[in-house]
Amino acid sequence: MEGALTDYVTDSTSHDVRKGATDNDFFLAEFNSVEFGFRMLFLVQIHQIEDRRK
Repeated sequence: MEGALTDYVTDSTSHDVRKGATDNDFFLAEFNSVEFGFRMLFLVQIHQIEDRRK
């Protein structure tokens, strides 16, 4: 999970610098960060459920 976040950050920033970032690039970056947030929430909820079972 850690690697995915750093890859996303470096990829999006270098991508913007290389060629002028279009609206579509920003939309995709936004979508990726939202998707990442949902994944993290999902993982946290799973851990909370597992903790309650103990």
